[in-house]
Amino acid sequence: MDQIGRRTVTSLSVGLVAIVILLVTIGQQPSAGQVSNPNSNQAQVNGILFLRNPAQQAELWRSDANGQGQQLLVPQVSDYSLSPDGRKVAYATQAEAQPSRIEMFDLTQNQVITSTGSADWTGYTPNWSPANGVIVYERRTISAGGVGSPKLWLMQPDGTQVSPVVKGGDVVTFGAHWSNAGRLLGFTDPLRNELVLFDFSDVLRRIPFSGDFDWSPDDQRLVISVLRESQAGFRNELIVFDLATEQQTPLTSQTDTDDFTPVWSPDGTKIAFVRRTREVPRGEIWVVNADGSEPRAITAGGGYDNVDPQWTPDSQQLLWTRLTVGSANVPSAIWTVNLAENSEPRVLIENATQARWIVE
Repeated sequence: MDQIGRRTVTSLSVGLVAIVILLVTIGQQPSAGQVSNPNSNQAQVNGILFLRNPAQQAELWRSDANGQGQQLLVPQVSDYSLSPDGRKVAYATQAEAQPSRIEMFDLTQNQVITSTGSADWTGYTPNWSPANGVIVYERRTISAGGVGSPKLWLMQPDGTQVSPVVKGGDVVTFGAHWSNAGRLLGFTDPLRNELVLFDFSDVLRRIPFSGDFDWSPDDQRLVISVLRESQAGFRNELIVFDLATEQQTPLTSQTDTDDFTPVWSPDGTKIAFVRRTREVPRGEIWVVNADGSEPRAITAGGGYDNVDPQWTPDSQQLLWTRLTVGSANVPSAIWTVNLAENSEPRVLIENATQARWIVE
Protein backbone atom coordinates (compact mmCIF):
# COMPACT_ATOMS: atom_id res chain seq x y z
CA MET A 1 0.00 0.00 0.00
CA ASP A 2 1.28 3.44 -0.90
CA GLN A 3 2.21 5.80 1.89
CA ILE A 4 -0.51 8.28 2.83
CA GLY A 5 0.13 11.71 1.45
CA ARG A 6 0.17 13.96 -1.54
CA ARG A 7 1.84 12.89 -4.75
CA THR A 8 1.79 13.68 -8.43
CA VAL A 9 -0.09 11.03 -10.41
CA THR A 10 0.60 11.18 -14.13
CA SER A 11 -2.00 8.54 -15.00
CA LEU A 12 -4.73 10.67 -13.42
CA SER A 13 -3.92 14.04 -14.93
CA VAL A 14 -6.76 16.53 -14.95
CA GLY A 15 -8.65 17.48 -18.10
CA LEU A 16 -8.23 21.12 -19.15
CA VAL A 17 -11.92 21.91 -19.16
CA ALA A 18 -12.33 20.39 -15.71
CA ILE A 19 -9.59 22.67 -14.40
CA VAL A 20 -11.27 25.73 -15.90
CA ILE A 21 -14.65 24.88 -14.41
CA LEU A 22 -13.37 24.18 -10.93
CA LEU A 23 -10.83 26.99 -10.74
CA VAL A 24 -13.67 29.40 -11.53
CA THR A 25 -15.68 27.72 -8.79
CA ILE A 26 -12.87 27.93 -6.22
CA GLY A 27 -12.01 31.49 -7.21
CA GLN A 28 -15.57 32.59 -6.44
CA GLN A 29 -15.49 31.12 -2.95
CA PRO A 30 -14.87 33.24 0.14
CA SER A 31 -11.63 32.93 2.06
CA ALA A 32 -11.05 30.17 4.59
CA GLY A 33 -12.43 32.13 7.52
CA GLN A 34 -15.49 33.26 5.57
CA VAL A 35 -16.80 30.08 3.98
CA SER A 36 -20.57 30.02 3.83
CA ASN A 37 -21.82 26.52 4.50
CA PRO A 38 -25.35 25.84 3.27
CA ASN A 39 -25.69 23.25 6.03
CA SER A 40 -24.99 25.72 8.84
CA ASN A 41 -27.53 26.25 11.61
CA GLN A 42 -28.54 29.59 10.02
CA ALA A 43 -30.06 27.70 7.05
CA GLN A 44 -33.78 26.99 7.21
CA VAL A 45 -35.68 23.83 6.26
CA ASN A 46 -38.29 24.71 3.65
CA GLY A 47 -39.56 21.24 2.77
CA ILE A 48 -38.59 17.69 1.90
CA LEU A 49 -37.69 16.01 -1.39
CA PHE A 50 -38.22 12.27 -1.73
CA LEU A 51 -38.72 9.43 -4.19
CA ARG A 52 -42.04 7.60 -4.37
CA ASN A 53 -42.74 4.10 -5.75
CA PRO A 54 -39.05 3.13 -5.51
CA ALA A 55 -39.79 -0.52 -6.36
CA GLN A 56 -41.12 0.57 -9.76
CA GLN A 57 -40.05 3.63 -11.78
CA ALA A 58 -39.58 6.11 -8.97
CA GLU A 59 -41.07 9.60 -9.01
CA LEU A 60 -39.55 12.74 -7.49
CA TRP A 61 -41.90 14.44 -5.01
CA ARG A 62 -41.75 17.33 -2.59
CA SER A 63 -43.65 18.18 0.59
CA ASP A 64 -43.50 20.73 3.36
CA ALA A 65 -41.22 20.09 6.34
CA ASN A 66 -44.00 18.13 8.11
CA GLY A 67 -44.59 15.78 5.19
CA GLN A 68 -47.82 17.54 4.15
CA GLY A 69 -48.75 19.24 0.87
CA GLN A 70 -47.14 16.49 -1.21
CA GLN A 71 -46.60 17.31 -4.90
CA LEU A 72 -45.33 15.20 -7.82
CA LEU A 73 -42.45 16.94 -9.60
CA VAL A 74 -40.93 14.50 -12.12
CA PRO A 75 -41.68 10.86 -13.06
CA GLN A 76 -39.04 8.20 -13.75
CA VAL A 77 -36.17 9.37 -11.52
CA SER A 78 -33.41 7.12 -10.14
CA ASP A 79 -31.47 9.56 -7.90
CA TYR A 80 -31.06 13.28 -7.36
CA SER A 81 -29.18 16.14 -5.67
CA LEU A 82 -30.41 19.52 -4.43
CA SER A 83 -28.60 22.76 -5.34
CA PRO A 84 -26.92 24.72 -2.50
CA ASP A 85 -29.60 27.43 -2.61
CA GLY A 86 -32.42 24.88 -2.42
CA ARG A 87 -34.00 26.05 -5.68
CA LYS A 88 -32.99 23.45 -8.26
CA VAL A 89 -32.69 19.67 -8.41
CA ALA A 90 -30.30 17.68 -10.58
CA TYR A 91 -31.55 14.15 -11.17
CA ALA A 92 -30.95 11.07 -13.30
CA THR A 93 -33.83 9.84 -15.44
CA GLN A 94 -35.09 6.26 -15.38
CA ALA A 95 -36.97 5.79 -18.65
CA GLU A 96 -37.33 2.25 -19.98
CA ALA A 97 -35.05 1.21 -22.86
CA GLN A 98 -33.37 4.63 -22.90
CA PRO A 99 -30.01 5.78 -21.48
CA SER A 100 -30.34 7.72 -18.26
CA ARG A 101 -29.91 11.50 -18.69
CA ILE A 102 -28.96 14.22 -16.20
CA GLU A 103 -31.75 16.80 -16.01
CA MET A 104 -32.44 19.95 -13.97
CA PHE A 105 -35.73 20.83 -12.33
CA ASP A 106 -36.37 24.39 -11.10
CA LEU A 107 -38.40 24.30 -7.88
CA THR A 108 -39.33 27.99 -8.23
CA GLN A 109 -40.57 27.61 -11.81
CA ASN A 110 -41.90 24.08 -11.21
CA GLN A 111 -40.49 22.78 -14.49
CA VAL A 112 -37.57 20.99 -16.14
CA ILE A 113 -35.07 23.56 -17.42
CA THR A 114 -32.21 21.52 -18.94
CA SER A 115 -31.49 17.97 -20.07
CA THR A 116 -28.05 16.51 -20.84
CA GLY A 117 -27.54 13.07 -22.32
CA SER A 118 -26.62 10.92 -25.30
CA ALA A 119 -27.26 7.54 -26.84
CA ASP A 120 -23.58 6.78 -26.18
CA TRP A 121 -23.64 6.99 -22.38
CA THR A 122 -25.88 6.74 -19.36
CA GLY A 123 -25.60 9.06 -16.33
CA TYR A 124 -26.23 8.50 -12.61
CA THR A 125 -25.84 10.01 -9.14
CA PRO A 126 -25.52 13.75 -9.80
CA ASN A 127 -23.88 15.55 -6.87
CA TRP A 128 -24.06 19.33 -6.61
CA SER A 129 -21.05 21.23 -5.26
CA PRO A 130 -21.84 23.14 -2.04
CA ALA A 131 -19.86 26.10 -3.40
CA ASN A 132 -21.87 26.86 -6.55
CA GLY A 133 -23.32 25.30 -9.67
CA VAL A 134 -20.73 22.67 -10.61
CA ILE A 135 -22.16 19.16 -10.67
CA VAL A 136 -20.27 15.87 -10.66
CA TYR A 137 -21.98 12.69 -11.86
CA GLU A 138 -21.18 9.10 -12.81
CA ARG A 139 -21.12 8.23 -16.51
CA ARG A 140 -21.05 4.74 -18.06
CA THR A 141 -20.28 4.33 -21.76
CA ILE A 142 -22.75 2.29 -23.83
CA SER A 143 -21.34 0.05 -26.55
CA ALA A 144 -22.19 -3.15 -28.39
CA GLY A 145 -20.46 -5.04 -25.59
CA GLY A 146 -22.69 -3.55 -22.90
CA VAL A 147 -22.37 -0.78 -20.33
CA GLY A 148 -18.90 0.21 -19.13
CA SER A 149 -17.48 0.97 -15.68
CA PRO A 150 -18.36 4.25 -13.94
CA LYS A 151 -16.26 7.39 -14.48
CA LEU A 152 -16.78 10.80 -12.93
CA TRP A 153 -17.72 13.76 -15.12
CA LEU A 154 -18.40 17.44 -14.44
CA MET A 155 -21.02 19.77 -15.85
CA GLN A 156 -22.62 23.17 -15.35
CA PRO A 157 -26.36 23.31 -14.45
CA ASP A 158 -27.20 24.49 -17.98
CA GLY A 159 -25.63 21.34 -19.40
CA THR A 160 -22.58 23.09 -20.85
CA GLN A 161 -18.82 22.59 -20.25
CA VAL A 162 -19.26 18.86 -19.80
CA SER A 163 -15.90 17.18 -19.19
CA PRO A 164 -14.36 14.22 -17.35
CA VAL A 165 -12.86 14.80 -13.92
CA VAL A 166 -9.97 12.64 -15.07
CA LYS A 167 -8.43 13.35 -18.48
CA GLY A 168 -9.88 11.16 -21.17
CA GLY A 169 -12.55 9.85 -18.80
CA ASP A 170 -10.94 6.40 -18.93
CA VAL A 171 -10.16 5.85 -15.23
CA VAL A 172 -12.72 3.99 -13.11
CA THR A 173 -13.95 6.29 -10.33
CA PHE A 174 -17.22 6.57 -8.40
CA GLY A 175 -18.78 7.61 -5.09
CA ALA A 176 -18.06 11.35 -5.44
CA HIS A 177 -18.54 13.40 -2.29
CA TRP A 178 -17.76 17.14 -2.15
CA SER A 179 -16.15 18.74 0.87
CA ASN A 180 -18.43 21.19 2.67
CA ALA A 181 -16.59 24.21 1.25
CA GLY A 182 -16.54 22.67 -2.23
CA ARG A 183 -12.75 22.90 -2.56
CA LEU A 184 -12.11 19.16 -2.57
CA LEU A 185 -13.80 16.20 -4.20
CA GLY A 186 -13.52 12.81 -2.54
CA PHE A 187 -14.14 9.63 -4.52
CA THR A 188 -13.28 5.94 -4.65
CA ASP A 189 -10.55 4.39 -6.78
CA PRO A 190 -11.69 0.73 -6.83
CA LEU A 191 -8.58 -0.56 -8.57
CA ARG A 192 -6.41 0.57 -5.67
CA ASN A 193 -9.16 0.20 -3.05
CA GLU A 194 -8.44 3.75 -1.88
CA LEU A 195 -10.21 7.03 -1.24
CA VAL A 196 -8.89 9.91 -3.33
CA LEU A 197 -9.09 13.56 -2.29
CA PHE A 198 -8.84 15.78 -5.35
CA ASP A 199 -8.17 19.54 -5.27
CA PHE A 200 -8.38 19.99 -9.07
CA SER A 201 -4.66 20.41 -9.56
CA ASP A 202 -2.45 17.59 -10.89
CA VAL A 203 -1.86 16.28 -7.37
CA LEU A 204 -4.06 13.75 -5.58
CA ARG A 205 -4.10 12.70 -1.98
CA ARG A 206 -4.74 9.03 -1.41
CA ILE A 207 -6.16 7.48 1.76
CA PRO A 208 -5.22 3.78 1.97
CA PHE A 209 -8.72 2.38 2.54
CA SER A 210 -12.11 2.88 0.98
CA GLY A 211 -15.71 2.81 2.16
CA ASP A 212 -18.66 5.04 2.94
CA PHE A 213 -17.39 8.36 4.26
CA ASP A 214 -18.35 11.91 5.19
CA TRP A 215 -16.50 15.16 5.82
CA SER A 216 -16.46 16.96 9.16
CA PRO A 217 -18.13 20.40 8.88
CA ASP A 218 -14.71 22.13 8.88
CA ASP A 219 -13.34 19.67 6.25
CA GLN A 220 -10.41 18.78 8.53
CA ARG A 221 -11.42 15.16 9.20
CA LEU A 222 -13.18 12.24 7.54
CA VAL A 223 -15.37 9.63 9.15
CA ILE A 224 -15.01 6.41 7.17
CA SER A 225 -16.59 2.96 7.29
CA VAL A 226 -13.55 0.73 6.81
CA LEU A 227 -13.31 -3.05 6.47
CA ARG A 228 -11.26 -4.57 9.29
CA GLU A 229 -10.22 -8.13 10.06
CA SER A 230 -10.97 -9.43 13.55
CA GLN A 231 -11.10 -12.81 15.30
CA ALA A 232 -14.73 -13.11 14.24
CA GLY A 233 -13.88 -12.35 10.60
CA PHE A 234 -14.15 -9.20 8.54
CA ARG A 235 -16.36 -6.35 9.72
CA ASN A 236 -16.99 -2.69 8.97
CA GLU A 237 -16.14 -0.20 11.68
CA LEU A 238 -16.07 3.58 11.76
CA ILE A 239 -12.86 5.54 12.12
CA VAL A 240 -12.12 9.26 12.16
CA PHE A 241 -9.18 10.22 9.96
CA ASP A 242 -7.45 13.54 10.68
CA LEU A 243 -6.26 15.05 7.40
CA ALA A 244 -3.52 17.15 9.01
CA THR A 245 -1.95 14.54 11.30
CA GLU A 246 -3.09 11.38 9.44
CA GLN A 247 -4.15 9.93 12.78
CA GLN A 248 -6.80 7.21 12.69
CA THR A 249 -9.13 7.11 15.68
CA PRO A 250 -11.67 4.27 16.06
CA LEU A 251 -15.16 5.67 16.51
CA THR A 252 -17.00 2.36 16.87
CA SER A 253 -15.43 -0.98 17.67
CA GLN A 254 -18.13 -3.54 18.48
CA THR A 255 -16.86 -6.99 17.49
CA ASP A 256 -20.23 -8.36 16.32
CA THR A 257 -21.56 -5.41 14.30
CA ASP A 258 -21.02 -3.70 10.96
CA ASP A 259 -21.31 0.10 10.81
CA PHE A 260 -22.04 1.95 7.57
CA THR A 261 -23.01 5.29 5.97
CA PRO A 262 -21.75 7.74 8.60
CA VAL A 263 -23.16 11.27 8.38
CA TRP A 264 -21.60 14.11 10.40
CA SER A 265 -24.02 16.56 12.05
CA PRO A 266 -23.71 20.15 10.75
CA ASP A 267 -22.62 21.41 14.20
CA GLY A 268 -19.80 18.83 14.27
CA THR A 269 -20.77 17.27 17.59
CA LYS A 270 -22.41 13.99 16.47
CA ILE A 271 -22.32 11.33 13.78
CA ALA A 272 -25.31 9.29 12.67
CA PHE A 273 -24.77 5.89 11.07
CA VAL A 274 -26.37 2.54 10.24
CA ARG A 275 -25.50 -0.51 12.35
CA ARG A 276 -26.17 -4.14 11.49
CA THR A 277 -25.46 -7.16 13.68
CA ARG A 278 -24.36 -10.59 12.48
CA GLU A 279 -27.36 -12.30 14.11
CA VAL A 280 -29.93 -9.80 12.78
CA PRO A 281 -28.57 -8.22 9.59
CA ARG A 282 -31.06 -5.36 9.53
CA GLY A 283 -30.00 -1.76 9.83
CA GLU A 284 -30.67 0.36 12.88
CA ILE A 285 -30.01 4.10 13.08
CA TRP A 286 -27.42 5.02 15.72
CA VAL A 287 -25.95 8.33 16.87
CA VAL A 288 -22.57 8.76 18.56
CA ASN A 289 -20.66 11.82 19.73
CA ALA A 290 -17.86 12.83 17.37
CA ASP A 291 -15.29 11.74 19.98
CA GLY A 292 -16.82 8.23 20.11
CA SER A 293 -18.63 8.67 23.41
CA GLU A 294 -22.28 7.98 24.25
CA PRO A 295 -23.36 5.82 21.32
CA ARG A 296 -27.10 5.19 21.34
CA ALA A 297 -29.64 3.44 19.15
CA ILE A 298 -32.38 5.60 17.64
CA THR A 299 -34.29 2.63 16.22
CA ALA A 300 -34.47 -0.89 17.61
CA GLY A 301 -36.12 -4.17 16.67
CA GLY A 302 -38.82 -5.09 14.20
CA GLY A 303 -38.62 -6.46 10.68
CA TYR A 304 -37.17 -3.29 9.21
CA ASP A 305 -33.98 -2.09 7.56
CA ASN A 306 -33.34 1.53 8.53
CA VAL A 307 -30.98 3.36 6.16
CA ASP A 308 -29.85 6.75 4.81
CA PRO A 309 -29.87 9.09 7.87
CA GLN A 310 -30.00 12.85 7.13
CA TRP A 311 -29.55 15.76 9.57
CA THR A 312 -31.43 19.05 9.73
CA PRO A 313 -29.20 22.17 9.55
CA ASP A 314 -29.57 22.71 13.32
CA SER A 315 -28.43 19.12 14.05
CA GLN A 316 -31.57 18.46 16.08
CA GLN A 317 -33.59 16.20 13.80
CA LEU A 318 -32.99 13.15 11.61
CA LEU A 319 -34.71 11.73 8.55
CA TRP A 320 -34.17 8.18 7.29
CA THR A 321 -35.75 5.50 5.12
CA ARG A 322 -37.35 2.46 6.74
CA LEU A 323 -37.50 -0.60 4.47
CA THR A 324 -39.65 -3.61 5.33
CA VAL A 325 -37.60 -6.80 5.13
CA GLY A 326 -39.19 -9.87 3.55
CA SER A 327 -42.45 -8.24 2.46
CA ALA A 328 -42.75 -6.78 -1.02
CA ASN A 329 -46.32 -5.70 -0.24
CA VAL A 330 -45.31 -3.18 2.44
CA PRO A 331 -43.75 -0.05 0.89
CA SER A 332 -40.84 1.84 2.36
CA ALA A 333 -41.46 4.98 4.41
CA ILE A 334 -39.66 8.08 5.63
CA TRP A 335 -39.25 8.30 9.40
CA THR A 336 -38.00 11.09 11.61
CA VAL A 337 -37.01 11.84 15.18
CA ASN A 338 -36.34 15.04 17.12
CA LEU A 339 -33.23 14.37 19.20
CA ALA A 340 -33.43 17.67 21.07
CA GLU A 341 -36.87 16.75 22.39
CA ASN A 342 -35.87 13.11 23.00
CA SER A 343 -39.07 12.11 21.19
CA GLU A 344 -39.98 8.72 19.78
CA PRO A 345 -39.36 8.03 16.08
CA ARG A 346 -42.44 8.51 13.92
CA VAL A 347 -43.43 7.93 10.31
CA LEU A 348 -43.43 11.12 8.24
CA ILE A 349 -44.14 10.06 4.64
CA GLU A 350 -45.51 6.70 3.47
CA ASN A 351 -44.38 4.93 0.29
CA ALA A 352 -41.21 6.98 0.01
CA THR A 353 -37.43 6.71 0.12
CA GLN A 354 -34.24 8.79 -0.27
CA ALA A 355 -35.56 11.87 1.57
CA ARG A 356 -33.59 15.14 1.68
CA TRP A 357 -34.33 18.35 3.52
CA ILE A 358 -34.91 21.34 1.24
CA VAL A 359 -32.62 23.93 2.84
CA GLU A 360 -32.57 27.62 1.95
